[in-house]
Amino acid sequence: MRGQIRHGLRVWLLIAAAFPYAWYLTLSVVLQDTKYSHFYRLNHTDAVLTERLRLHHAAGYISALRDVRGRTDPATTSPRFLDAKGGAGNPDLCLVILSGVPRPQRYVETAVGFLVGRVLRELDPALHRTVQLRQAEAEDRPPPALDGTRYPKLEPTPYVRAWVHNSVGNVDHLGSVADVMEVHNTRVGQGPKPGESLVYGGWLSKAVEDYADALDRALTMRCGKTVILEDDGIVANRFLSSLLNGLKPLDEQCDWAFVKLFYTEHWAGWQSIPSDIVTLIALGVMAGFAAVTIAYHFFLRKPTTDYHSLTPSLSSPIPWHRSPLRQRSPCRIISLILLFLYAATMTSLTFHAIGRQNLTAWYNRRPGLYPTLALASTVAHVYHTVPPDTCGYNTALELVRFIRSYGRKRKEDEAVTPIDLLIDRFVEETGTTKWELMPHLVQHVGAWSSAKEKIQGHYLSMKISSSFQGDTISI
Repeated sequence: MRGQIRHGLRVWLLIAAAFPYAWYLTLSVVLQDTKYSHFYRLNHTDAVLTERLRLHHAAGYISALRDVRGRTDPATTSPRFLDAKGGAGNPDLCLVILSGVPRPQRYVETAVGFLVGRVLRELDPALHRTVQLRQAEAEDRPPPALDGTRYPKLEPTPYVRAWVHNSVGNVDHLGSVADVMEVHNTRVGQGPKPGESLVYGGWLSKAVEDYADALDRALTMRCGKTVILEDDGIVANRFLSSLLNGLKPLDEQCDWAFVKLFYTEHWAGWQSIPSDIVTLIALGVMAGFAAVTIAYHFFLRKPTTDYHSLTPSLSSPIPWHRSPLRQRSPCRIISLILLFLYAATMTSLTFHAIGRQNLTAWYNRRPGLYPTLALASTVAHVYHTVPPDTCGYNTALELVRFIRSYGRKRKEDEAVTPIDLLIDRFVEETGTTKWELMPHLVQHVGAWSSAKEKIQGHYLSMKISSSFQGDTISI
């Protein structure tokens, strides 16, 4: 009999010892998507298929739009969407997609397809519906349900201008993009040489040049505001209305440098730094003391039949405080110590597995426009590129000069500062402000970087936004 009891105790002790680790792994897997804010796929094939489906829908929409525009206006020699013929005067909003490296994944085509489709849905719902029907006909599938009630025409209709800022040197990688959107072929910057390091190489310096050129052109065209997108970012549904309404608080401000439309929480989790380590330990210690206190009051005091002593009083509001202690023994003391350690360990592991992003999501992901301390990442930025002698013009102009000045002063053997960190440095040195619009209106979808030092097809490391809302596969 005693042997069976001892065996049972060993089993329970083994389960109790293994449970915290199993619990930690379970939470880590379940919450991986939001904790680290990247695609978490147990099946790599599914992730690749998702990327192909996204491209298929985007390319199909571009082809259908080209056919529809060509049919409805045969006299139009350039049936491009949102080009110079789209309105009179200065554009209210310019949308720029950067294309500096010809990637075989055709990210530019995906970005253009989603941008055109989702913007057209708000500017011209009737044309968008016609394109949807043409795409369904070409793909031999049932037409999509009407979405006119969900996406009414945006009133008043803003004048929107869009183009692909292409510095590759040719348009071979763009496919049929040039048929539906203006392509601005700019100067071809110095690309990376074979075997050249990313840090010192031409890839980063070329990105710096391209960004300055794109922003300079937006200033020249006197765009009211300019969204600069990297080629692997796709916009959300209701992009225009959400953007224009979200930026209204900044209309009368002149000192803002940019607004982020995308950011990842990948770097916002628990770090191996003293402050985070102390925080996790403190949370565990508090939980441990709470568990020991409860066990001490409920299990280590004798029950009493003196009901008068159980009457709460001002000095002892909790009645069992005055119940007599059970006899102390080393076994009970050891039990309390083990309980403390177990509760502390479980709590620390639980908070670590959940991730600081999820714990603070109620605050960090609340809708609205907020000042931000976020560093790096230029997947999607908005700039105040208003005409000269207008509030905010000087800030954008000084940013262009700052970027170009850096390129001229950098020595040949000096490490290149990436464009995102360079823009952050401008904000710090000039005292301007940077903002973040929540929920994010752009999602990062590229898992293949043109730089070998970065991720190339590794979906477990692809950083995305946790606040982006909407479909990322079909338009």
